[in-house]
Amino acid sequence: MSALPASRPRLGGPLLYALLALAVFLLAGLGGYVYLHEPPRDTLTVDIQATPAPPSTTVAGSVVAVDGTSVTLAMPDGRQVTLTLPADLPVEDLARLGAALPEGATVNVGVDHTRFGQVLTGIVWIEAS
Repeated sequence: MSALPASRPRLGGPLLYALLALAVFLLAGLGGYVYLHEPPRDTLTVDIQATPAPPSTTVAGSVVAVDGTSVTLAMPDGRQVTLTLPADLPVEDLARLGAALPEGATVNVGVDHTRFGQVLTGIVWIEAS
């Protein structure tokens, strides 16, 4: 009869799991130690000192007249208000278009790009004389 080789105990099972758990525990502890001793992060403090804007007044109405120094508005309640303009304010002489543009008319369209999208600022049409 032949002799069977003696079986060695396997390292699997509970001992292997215990070594794996110990290695994970040691790596987590090492990571925590490094994180605890890292230099502090830079902080940025922004202090804005601004003077408040002066109170503004909003007036709504239809433009009746514009000259170099004032604008006259017709208010919805029927009264007219004249507003004085600053001396260095550029003023253009514009008229509201009463009828629709003729078909094929050449126009310049003013568009301004804002953070809210494109805004139509005006349409200029010069009537041929």
